[in-house]
Amino acid sequence: MTQLADYFNTSVDFTIGHTDIKDPFDKTEAFHLNSAEGDLIAKYRALSLKERACVQQVVETLLDK
Repeated sequence: MTQLADYFNTSVDFTIGHTDIKDPFDKTEAFHLNSAEGDLIAKYRALSLKERACVQQVVETLLDK
C-alpha cells in the first residue's frame, strides 16, 4: 500500500479512503537557524495559543512600520 501511495505522491490514508486530502504534506522551506533563533522558536512553542496570538500581533505591528 505504501508503494502505491508513493507512486501517486500521496498518503496511505488518501489511497485507502480515510481522508479526502490528496496532498497533506506541508510544503515548508528549509531554514538554517542560529542558536538564538532556535531558542526563540522553542520558547514560542511553549506558549499557549492565546499567548502565541499576542506574539504574532506584536511581530506584525513591528513589520508594518
